[in-house]
Amino acid sequence: MIDPVQDDSECPVPDAWRGMLKTIADAFVAGTLPLGPGIRAIDGEVATINAANIAAYPDPIGPLREASWTTSIHARAEDHWHVLIDLSTAGGETSDLVMHVRVFETADSVEFEPGLIYVP
Repeated sequence: MIDPVQDDSECPVPDAWRGMLKTIADAFVAGTLPLGPGIRAIDGEVATINAANIAAYPDPIGPLREASWTTSIHARAEDHWHVLIDLSTAGGETSDLVMHVRVFETADSVEFEPGLIYVP
């Protein structure tokens, strides 16, 4: 397992976070909001922007593929980590769309705060 970085360098996404991040990405792609324990509430405007950006992308976006982890990164900020995940097309290719998520450490776990999906 890759532990999360404790400085501001960019590193691969830790294995322990990947399942939850896939759940979040796949929910957005399916047109639903990712909900559940460990996932912070999503701003309605962010959800609307994300749906529009996914719909406007020239290729259909599909479930997150394993190949996305080779190019996705995380980096430490003041009190959390920023994670950028390259989303997958329905054909299995890595798209230009990224999903931004902030990860917060709590007393006994981590919480994921989904952010914007966009082309950087």
